[in-house]
Amino acid sequence: MVNITENGLSSLLFISLGLERLELRHCSTIKSLKIPCLQRLSYLEVMTCDGLRVIESKAPNLSSFRFAGDLRVQVSLGETVQIKQIYRLCNDAAFYARTELPSSMPNLERLLIHSDTEMVNTQMLPSKFYHLKYLNIALGGGTYDYLSLVSFFDTSPFLETFNLNVIKV
Repeated sequence: MVNITENGLSSLLFISLGLERLELRHCSTIKSLKIPCLQRLSYLEVMTCDGLRVIESKAPNLSSFRFAGDLRVQVSLGETVQIKQIYRLCNDAAFYARTELPSSMPNLERLLIHSDTEMVNTQMLPSKFYHLKYLNIALGGGTYDYLSLVSFFDTSPFLETFNLNVIKV
């Protein structure tokens, strides 16, 4: 474990041209994560950074993004056509996946979402996940209309694997 300031992290990233994988955990003092154009960065994981408000990446070859945090965190991953895998842990993660991802992540192949609470009766947008092959949904908390998840099948014509985990609290 390393204790680093936001400015220190920014300086470190600026000189880490060969960085391929970045994992940040429990960085509660960092408010903004700005990743420069790191050509080799393909994996970004940000977990339990409660003070974070902005994630901005200019890494053109980012293919996997894992994030546990609030939906209010502004996430900008630059050109998203390279992103093949998303893991998102937050309340209303299914809502986020249904309303935001089909149009913003057109080449997504693997989607893993985990949510303790969900909005009711979320509508799908007309966009489709044409490349999505693997979908894992973990839902906890109270009651949920699980039949509404059928819309993922409608929007994912090439889905091969679907896992639904209901977490009893």
